[in-house]
Amino acid sequence: MLVLLLSVWAQADVPDLAPIIERVEPLRAKRRGANPPPIPPETYAKVQSGQTVTSLDKVEGVELKVAWGVTAVPHPIQRVWSAINDFSDRTDYSKVEFSEVQQGEHCGSGRQVFQYLPIGFPVSDRWWVSTLRINDDLAQASEGSVRELYFRASTEPEMLKTEAARQKAESGVPVGFSEGAWLLIAAGDAHTIVEYHASSDPGGTVPTSFANAFATGGVKSTLEAVIKLAGADPRCP
Repeated sequence: MLVLLLSVWAQADVPDLAPIIERVEPLRAKRRGANPPPIPPETYAKVQSGQTVTSLDKVEGVELKVAWGVTAVPHPIQRVWSAINDFSDRTDYSKVEFSEVQQGEHCGSGRQVFQYLPIGFPVSDRWWVSTLRINDDLAQASEGSVRELYFRASTEPEMLKTEAARQKAESGVPVGFSEGAWLLIAAGDAHTIVEYHASSDPGGTVPTSFANAFATGGVKSTLEAVIKLAGADPRCP
């Protein structure tokens, strides 16, 4: 029922996306997030009809497949930006069990955030430290109508600055690799198009079929969580 309500809400009064996406296309060259997948043009028609579109695709030059998703959020871009910038620290909205800034400031560009994700038997829990950066050049070039937050995970022990993070890491397995980005596009004054992608190696011994299913399912649940957070109490400016 929640997913249905979110879909109907997102669909209401969404402006025509085709000219918006066309205007944004030249700005994509300014992106800094690694390996953004090409989004099929028909995706945006589905998003305008209220769907959240997700996929797992092979990207040329990238060994791992890239999971991606696109949705419309019924909030202005500033509020959605606040939500995605706050999301890495919000265990009350994500599936992450424990999150703690190791270096930098909450909401700040370049901050390093330890995250611990419970998986459940027979797969071990996972941990990583994400470095999150804000693409200021893209925001300035678009006068704030297009924004990007990009990330890359590391698992070097020296990145664990707090005792709480070191103790938590002992209970899980470090991810092998993870990087990606959020891209926000203003769609009028009341809606935002959200594009999210990530390529990940969960590390350890995980069947490929499980890893692929986990990746695509994770994208959809992440987008749904951000919609809820944007409608509640995001804390970042």
